[in-house]
Amino acid sequence: MPIEFVDRKNDGLNCAQWRVDFNSTNGEISEKFQLPGCKSNIHFNASCTYKKIPAPPENQTTLGGFGFGQPLVSRVPRKYDIELSLKQLNASNIALLSNDWVSHYYLQPCNSWIVTNENAKIALKRSSDKSEWNVKSGKFQVNISAESRADPNVSSFTCEIWIEFKSFGPGEIKALAHMADYLFVRQTHCDVHFTFEDGQQIGAHAQILSARSAVFAAMFNHDMQEAKTGKVVINDIKSDIFKELLHYVYMGRTKSLLTADTVQQLFVAVDKYDIADLRNECVDYLLSNIESKNAISIMVWADLHSVDNVKKAALDIVVRNVKEIYLTEEWEWLAKNYPELNVLVTLKKQKKNLTVFKLDIQYHFQFRFFFRVGSEGLDSGKRVSRKRTWATEKPPSQKTEFTL
Repeated sequence: MPIEFVDRKNDGLNCAQWRVDFNSTNGEISEKFQLPGCKSNIHFNASCTYKKIPAPPENQTTLGGFGFGQPLVSRVPRKYDIELSLKQLNASNIALLSNDWVSHYYLQPCNSWIVTNENAKIALKRSSDKSEWNVKSGKFQVNISAESRADPNVSSFTCEIWIEFKSFGPGEIKALAHMADYLFVRQTHCDVHFTFEDGQQIGAHAQILSARSAVFAAMFNHDMQEAKTGKVVINDIKSDIFKELLHYVYMGRTKSLLTADTVQQLFVAVDKYDIADLRNECVDYLLSNIESKNAISIMVWADLHSVDNVKKAALDIVVRNVKEIYLTEEWEWLAKNYPELNVLVTLKKQKKNLTVFKLDIQYHFQFRFFFRVGSEGLDSGKRVSRKRTWATEKPPSQKTEFTL
């Protein structure tokens, strides 16, 4: 399963939840993920190696005497030996970001651990190779209870992965705040001026803008009109949204928290000027705030701006809640103005409803054969009792859904 982040509202601490499905007695499962927010350019690979510990013979329920040797569904917890490792992937990007001002001290985790499904806290220890960031848990055992297994052939292990980074010290934060206040807030020594339709002007510095955006760099470092005059007319972005963009350029964060009213406008602005970190933060906000009441509008917006992962997430919400959404004005608006998306929702819903039922042949055969052959040697009274038992305890079958 994909690794999903949990909002803990702590800048230096990240918590991710990972559910691993064990489909065999032993194996290895890996999943790549990236940190949300300001550290979204940092990627990791999580790997889980597992091996099932055989249950004692007395805890295995089998069809004894008939040679099947296949255990039935057991209520005894399954035990596994597990080892979890975490590796930081984009070492080249980290090296590129690292310099005299921002070192590995801030770009690599300073601490990490996991919390298992049994609430055991296990530290992840770093390897002796310091050329890359790689940590391991060492082997530990977990119990997978029968109640947590929806499919008797699959065991699911869920854990929390905690990753902690060093935060900037008070001196560094104070220096950054003074610089931003002197240059941006007070508009000191500005050599670029942005003019908006409402008549407002905002000053900035070409060198700082060029360092933070390839689009600004191309604008001011080449023989373009903006570089000659130092004036840039903005007709497609509101002044308050552009102020948030500039605040992020100077401070590394927006002045105001992202909201449903501003995030889409801000995404368009930062996408135009290629400020990747803030663009990723806008996407993360949208993905975590899609609901049935706004799913249609977000799906349409994401389709218009080619934000595929947001479009897919919104589409899934619409499909799951189509019975509720179908009665709203938004659905009528969608059908009238964006018929292709309306058809897409309808087709996906139809395919989702295409459910195929199949009988688990192994258990079906075992139970029927056990009943037929095992009852032959019983007297009539016992056979009647056995039939009554089967009438209330039907052989297990398995329902499998195929989503096309």
